[in-house]
Amino acid sequence: MDNLDFSNLRFNCTNLLKISRQNKKKVLSDEQINRLAELKLKESRHGLNKTEQKSYDILKRKFEFTDFDKMLNGTVSYLKYLYLVKRYGSFFRMYGGTGVTQMVQGVKSEPKSIELLQKYFDRPFYKHKYKVKNDKFVGKMDIADSAELESASVLIDVKTTNDIFVFNNRVGEDLLEQYEYQMQGYFDITGKDRGLVCFCLTDFTNQEIELQKHRMIEKLCPDGIITDYFTNAWDKVYASMTFKRIPIRERVITYEVRCDPDIISDLREKADICREWLNNFHEIHTKFFGDQWLQKDYFEYNPSNVGKGNCQ
Repeated sequence: MDNLDFSNLRFNCTNLLKISRQNKKKVLSDEQINRLAELKLKESRHGLNKTEQKSYDILKRKFEFTDFDKMLNGTVSYLKYLYLVKRYGSFFRMYGGTGVTQMVQGVKSEPKSIELLQKYFDRPFYKHKYKVKNDKFVGKMDIADSAELESASVLIDVKTTNDIFVFNNRVGEDLLEQYEYQMQGYFDITGKDRGLVCFCLTDFTNQEIELQKHRMIEKLCPDGIITDYFTNAWDKVYASMTFKRIPIRERVITYEVRCDPDIISDLREKADICREWLNNFHEIHTKFFGDQWLQKDYFEYNPSNVGKGNCQ
């Protein structure tokens, strides 16, 4: 494990936004670049007053920041997560303790989303659930308009939700950057130039509906007798888990994405920067634990500071 090399690491398309963002506080805007040039010229000709010198020093420090300096904490956190995966094996991040549940629900509901999209567009779509990759990126497509990815004219990324409130919040909103960048990664891998990101409002699975009903019966009808109160409550819950009463055209939100060579070029550059960062961090990680291990025998241990209950 000490000879890990990240020079050829491929980054997953679903996380490309995480490697692309920069700390805006450490990146000069066009206006700041012009101001820096003005102050530099004035310094060479006439010198600067105290206020101007202070501004010049701040802008100069920003200008001299390295690519590593410009990384957001979120990027560094993600890269450290990747490091752990490569060093010790796969982990699944438990966001709020619901990560696995959300992932399983998405997998179970995706067939319903594909069926919904085929009705919405009135045409067949084909699943492409296998990894595709190039020298920088890797990802799994969802569906396309051709059984053969090479002949597809449009790539479709499916986003499934069972929450009508979450779905409705997207109405009239722009596509989130993370999905834009995800699609750009797919374009770079496949050579395609057109894609759709489709948000689909789908019913909960029958299994999930029955499970929810069983839990409500246990709580509201502990004696096993179905009451009017339960029936009324269950009708509302059931209506919140099924959406066939809503027209199909109001259960799909689509965003068209076109290939953007500038974004792709930036992502490819950031991939190289992140690879270099990971190799540097590997050296730091290895040295840190190596040095600590060598020094363990010199650790001063004072048993008098330990409670009696901990003594052997």
